[in-house]
Amino acid sequence: MQEKRETGRRPVESFLPMKKRGYRQFVEVGNRETGKVAGHLMDFSLAGVRIMSDKEFAESVLYLLRADFPTSKSESAIVTFDATCVWCQQREEDDLYEAGFVFQHISEENLAVLRLLLAQQTEKPVRQ
Repeated sequence: MQEKRETGRRPVESFLPMKKRGYRQFVEVGNRETGKVAGHLMDFSLAGVRIMSDKEFAESVLYLLRADFPTSKSESAIVTFDATCVWCQQREEDDLYEAGFVFQHISEENLAVLRLLLAQQTEKPVRQ
C-alpha cells in the first residue's frame, strides 16, 4: 500500500517516553465529552493517530478525542480532534486493542502543535 500521508508516522515513544524513576510517561488519549481515558497514543501523523487501549473501538464511528502531550515537567500540550476509527484489532500478545483513526476535524492550531512535535523528533537529542 502506498504512503499517502504528508509526513510519515513517528512512534511517540521516540520522543516522549521520559524515563522518570524507572517508568515511562505515555501520552493519554481521552474522550472529550466524558473525560475518561480512551487509551494511549502509539504514534501519530498529520493525518491521524494509532491508539492502544483495553477497549475495542467501533470502526466507522466518529470519536471526539484529546491527547495530552507532556512538554516539560509541569506543562503539557493538549491537542483536540475529531477522528473516525478506520480499523481496530486485538493484539496477539495480550488482551489490548490497537486502533487507527483518521482526523475528520482538527484545528490549524492543533495541527501546528503536531507539526512541532514531529519536527522535534528529527532533532538530535542534547546530552546533559
